[in-house]
Amino acid sequence: MKLWPFLFFFSFLFSCLLPGNLSRDSAPLITMKRTPCYGECPQYMINIYESGLLVYHGFRFVSNIGCVQSNISSKQINYIKLLLDEIQFFDLDEEYISDITDIPSVITEVFINGNRHRVVDRLKAPKKLKNLYRELDLIVDKTSNWEACDKLDKVD
Repeated sequence: MKLWPFLFFFSFLFSCLLPGNLSRDSAPLITMKRTPCYGECPQYMINIYESGLLVYHGFRFVSNIGCVQSNISSKQINYIKLLLDEIQFFDLDEEYISDITDIPSVITEVFINGNRHRVVDRLKAPKKLKNLYRELDLIVDKTSNWEACDKLDKVD
């Protein structure tokens, strides 16, 4: 019985780390994270949720540093799902790794219908996956009405 206060405390703590319009048990439909390199490679992370919530967190060498969020349309969500289906994302290898160490990686994770798949790309991914990155970046670039994230500034 002494476990209940402990569990309550941690559930409260983690709920404070999520934006207000997101429930604790929801996972992003897709996450794309660009990692740093030894130079000036853009470092940021994009989370897109089924609800249309788009969370962007810029870390280094991007125009927006910090966490901002906006909403995209259900049409755009369906377009992302169509792209994932067209490139057969769940059939892609988990890693496409180059021997070159001074290059950034792109880590993409998709969660649909209880299925999760993560792909780490360090230069060697197929062109169809690189096209997905380009489309996700385009969605972010065309999104307006950004507002500051309430509690996500500590995301790494």
